[in-house]
Amino acid sequence: MGMVHSYYNSDFFCRMAKSYVDDTRLSFSTIWSVLDLDCIIVLCSLVVDAIGHGNSTTCTRDTDCLLNGLCIGGTCACDAPWTGDTCGELDVLPAQPGGAYGYKPNVTSWGGNFVFYDGKYHLYVSEMVGGCGLNYWTHNSQVVHATSPTPQGPYIKQDVALLPWAHNPQVVTDTQNSTTTFYLFHIGAGDNTSQTVTCPPNPPQPDRATVIGMSSMFRTDIPPAPPANGALYHAATNPSGPWTPHELPFGCNNPAPCLLANGTWFILCNSGGYPLYSSPSIEGPWKQVASLGNAPSHDGTWEDPFLYQDKRGNFHAIFHAYNATTPCGVCDSALVSGHMYSQDGIAWSKTTIQPYTHSVKFTDGSSHTFATRERPKLYIDPNTRVPTYLMNGVNPHTTCPPNPSCRCKVTLGIDWDFTLIQPLNVF
Repeated sequence: MGMVHSYYNSDFFCRMAKSYVDDTRLSFSTIWSVLDLDCIIVLCSLVVDAIGHGNSTTCTRDTDCLLNGLCIGGTCACDAPWTGDTCGELDVLPAQPGGAYGYKPNVTSWGGNFVFYDGKYHLYVSEMVGGCGLNYWTHNSQVVHATSPTPQGPYIKQDVALLPWAHNPQVVTDTQNSTTTFYLFHIGAGDNTSQTVTCPPNPPQPDRATVIGMSSMFRTDIPPAPPANGALYHAATNPSGPWTPHELPFGCNNPAPCLLANGTWFILCNSGGYPLYSSPSIEGPWKQVASLGNAPSHDGTWEDPFLYQDKRGNFHAIFHAYNATTPCGVCDSALVSGHMYSQDGIAWSKTTIQPYTHSVKFTDGSSHTFATRERPKLYIDPNTRVPTYLMNGVNPHTTCPPNPSCRCKVTLGIDWDFTLIQPLNVF
């Protein structure tokens, strides 16, 4: 099995085996000339078994495996951490109880992402000020910098990176000539111009018979929310700042940045049609290279993309997906995530298979189904280009009828939310 394991880590072997099995051809000038057809077929099946994710589902090309694995001998052999019939599901491990940020001490937070730098993990996360829940995120959200010796945390607050109003942070690092630059993408200006709200310690529960939809959950005596698009990113050469604001030459709601190894930048926007922009450097010139298109109506609403390139150069976008239909009966829609993929970043495909669900198992043996699990982000190992952790903002309730479950996060009285980090099965 040691020999087979080494083959499992070789794209070359998988491609050669795939060619031999599918086409019953193999050049005798290759190193495989000493092996006959039956031996290659046996080895290929052992590779699939060693991976542990293959099954009887028929595939004819790698796109049938959602670009999360190889089609070998008519079977999807999934790359870790992907699993399932067509490699569409993240193979998650039990998470650490208590969350990464906002669980203890009790403060509402709503997702972010971490990077590893100088021996520590640095998390940039949305936090609500004024003792407020997520109901007031359009006024009270700021971006906090927190650290931990371990990826799952818990993370300890170090400083405030961006003052209100700033939300949905994602940090990307780039090291050039021994200098690491932190690029912090977000929505909002982050310049302390937002008129924040102070909340009572125990806000009253609303009348559930009249609370339908998000708009009725907000107070009417507060000023209008600030615009979502301010300085689209800030930059610093120290994880604690100071942060310098920069604007891009295009509007972008919930920017999802991706920096390739060759220095090329991509930014996917949660705007109409999901436009994708690219530039050879952060300074530009920028141009739109694709539009991912909206999800089919039967797949609910998709938002909050996270963009990355895998070890084979394929592109993937992970989304939060939801169904906000009202009235909703028991209001426990199973829809929570979505996935798009592309070989070149230009032509994109969608799948109805959800990469993650509402349910999480914990290392203490417990489990919980969260009302909603949003703002998905992955930690991509910089050496292997493999996803190793999934990060989300979660609401700890399960349902909150008559509101759909995706609205529990902003329902007064139960809008305390926190940030959760779950390991993926690559270890």
